[in-house]
Amino acid sequence: MDNSYKIGIIGGTGKVGRHIATHAIQKGYQVRMLVRNPERVLCKNDKIEIVKGQIQDIDHIQELLKDCKIVINTFGQPTKEEPMYSKVTKNILDVMKDLNISRYIGVSGGSLTINDDKKSIINRFGAKMFELFFSKNDAGQKNWNGKFCSTINISNGHSLDCHL
Repeated sequence: MDNSYKIGIIGGTGKVGRHIATHAIQKGYQVRMLVRNPERVLCKNDKIEIVKGQIQDIDHIQELLKDCKIVINTFGQPTKEEPMYSKVTKNILDVMKDLNISRYIGVSGGSLTINDDKKSIINRFGAKMFELFFSKNDAGQKNWNGKFCSTINISNGHSLDCHL
């Protein structure tokens, strides 16, 4: 399947973002990722375009989102840094408004358990609490063993299945 949509992914080298990027290219989407360290991109494919930069820099956000129809934000708050998630998200939404992009998906992996994940004790506790209290997501899909299965509806007739 070849999809004409270009998806802008923020955090594409992280644990969740790299899975989403891989699934997107397997479904035929073009992907543009904003990454700090291009050498950390595991999936090499001609459908992936890399924008090297920092999420805190609004010019880098603009470069990333130019010509994109969809934005998937998998950015995680860096440990031991001043909280920036809210400011970064506001900047992303402002750039999206300027570029007339209306599809935004925010993804957080803090409550997921992924192979080779090295969570702190607090994050392991939070993931267990999430598993206990939210055994189904909003779409009614079951979380099995802390893993999440979801279908992200990109647009009419287009979807991106992610199984983490």
